Amino acid sequence: PPNTKQRRRPPSSSSVLKLSEVKREVYELGASGFSKRAKRVFDDEKLAAFGGKVKNPKMPFKMLLGIRRAEKERAKRAQDEARAAGIVTVTAPKLDSTLRARGKKRRPKRGGGPLDDSAKDGILRIHTTTKR
Repeated sequence: PPNTKQRRRPPSSSSVLKLSEVKREVYELGASGFSKRAKRVFDDEKLAAFGGKVKNPKMPFKMLLGIRRAEKERAKRAQDEARAAGIVTVTAPKLDSTLRARGKKRRPKRGGGPLDDSAKDGILRIHTTTKR
């Protein structure tokens, strides 16, 4: 026989499917130990994966502010620890110092010269620059 070596077969789709099933089962088993809030997030992710609509939980505004503040503190602490460990991370671009000092965001220009048509109170005013 000219070809005595056996060729490797690619893994069958059934073995790949079994591996993904095992991974899902392990993940769901770990999810059984979640806290109440984390379990709700996990269930919402499963629902979204099936194409369902995730309902946004209602809560008092002060509680929401506290949760957001805690998330920011956690993110800042993680960023400080990463910086101390020498890990380089990507940061968002900063605004100009003049805009930042006034607390304003950069806005796109909207025109507004002598040749610009403007509408006010439902009346379109056309500016002409030529003399008759």
